[in-house]
Amino acid sequence: MYGSTGVMYGSTGSHGMSTAIDIIAPILGIAAIAGAIVLFIKFASKKADKTKPLTKFFSFDHLFIESITKFLYVFSTTSIAAFCLILPFMSAASKSGVRAMGAFFEGLIIAVFAFVIFEVVNRLLFEWSMMFIRGAVDLHDIRNKMLGSTDSAFNDSIDLSGIFAAKRRSGNTPTDKAEQSAAQPSQPSQPAQPTVPISPVAASTWDCPCGKTGNAGSFCPKCGHPRP
Repeated sequence: MYGSTGVMYGSTGSHGMSTAIDIIAPILGIAAIAGAIVLFIKFASKKADKTKPLTKFFSFDHLFIESITKFLYVFSTTSIAAFCLILPFMSAASKSGVRAMGAFFEGLIIAVFAFVIFEVVNRLLFEWSMMFIRGAVDLHDIRNKMLGSTDSAFNDSIDLSGIFAAKRRSGNTPTDKAEQSAAQPSQPSQPAQPTVPISPVAASTWDCPCGKTGNAGSFCPKCGHPRP
């Protein structure tokens, strides 16, 4: 009787726990979605404040994978060194007397070879990883410079608007001069001077011995006598 009562209470408790999970799980899911949207708008969107540390973490304007890889390399190196340092003592722990001393030196030799081999392999693996990571970081930096990123690591981005403005000013020099002359106040025009008509000079005439008078040319049109 008591056993059946305990089973009944246990089944009731488990049913209540599953009901609470069924209620809490959707609420937590909705809260997680709302929090993700808020974090994206505040720290990961293009309008986010680039000076905040969380913005650098969420926006991927700065890649942390290189620093993380370096930390993992240092951690793996120290772990290998610690393991190789403990290995001789582990080899001599189960022995006693002279056997313990022999096991210690045997473990020491094995530890030296293991340290060299593991460190070389570890270094080569991380060097290959860093080659790809640094290539990706360099491409990322070039992209940020081309897009005019406001990250503090890319403050040396080129001001294209200034270059285009300078070219526009150098290419429109006549227009600029015309605009400057138009902007200056116009001087009052001087009154026109009256023109004096030039009277034609009266041509001299001469009389020919043949009786032709009023000849203007060098020869007489009647007889051909030259002008005296």
